[in-house]
Amino acid sequence: MKVDTALNHQKLAIQATRDLWRSARVFHLSHKTILERRDVIMARLDKCPRWVRETVLAVNSEYLHQVYDYLEFCYMGKDGVLYSTHKKSKHRSTEEFYSSGRGHELFHLQGDHYWRGSKDKF
Repeated sequence: MKVDTALNHQKLAIQATRDLWRSARVFHLSHKTILERRDVIMARLDKCPRWVRETVLAVNSEYLHQVYDYLEFCYMGKDGVLYSTHKKSKHRSTEEFYSSGRGHELFHLQGDHYWRGSKDKF
């Protein structure tokens, strides 16, 4: 493959990766959905040199690190209420458990990353 062709494939894949992560933030896509769409982008690069694929994966990794600014870790209460560990969350705080001496109860609740300010899982 010619270098110009490889660079063109790389440019298009980086644009697709950027669009994927922008739509992930807007539509609160799950991590599974993001990975599936990333795999589709990477499949288009099968015949490209390794350095093209590695560059696109590095760009994807950087977007993944940036998205953590839009996530918060929450526990799902038995009543369906989210309890967040983030201080400025719109959800109820895990401090409710700690201040009443029931912090050990969080161990039994399902914890996961959620898009900040929503009930959508990452």
